[in-house]
Amino acid sequence: MCCLEETHKVLYENKSLFLSLCGFLESSDTLTLVQLMRIFTTILDKSDDEAFCWFKVIREQEDITEKLAFILSSTTSSELIQHTLEAVHAMVNRFTEAEVDYAQLNEFYKMFAKP
Repeated sequence: MCCLEETHKVLYENKSLFLSLCGFLESSDTLTLVQLMRIFTTILDKSDDEAFCWFKVIREQEDITEKLAFILSSTTSSELIQHTLEAVHAMVNRFTEAEVDYAQLNEFYKMFAKP
């Protein structure tokens, strides 16, 4: 689904839809979280670098890094750990390589490099 450019465009143009999906990060259902991580990974890995600036969208989601850290620290599902790590890797990779904006670098560090 997320490999299609149309789907990327819909999610990017409808930030509220993407942010609603982020609301599922608080779900206790492992299968829901695995699918959500797959969506995040695919969106971030397959987006056109020029057209989709996901950092602007993701930073609107409050406490996203804390929610991801909670998933990683509390799950016993190896599949969920794997897919969550892939999603985090896709975020970091996207923001440091594809969407490099040195004006936002401090904000990136505040989100992902907490003591």
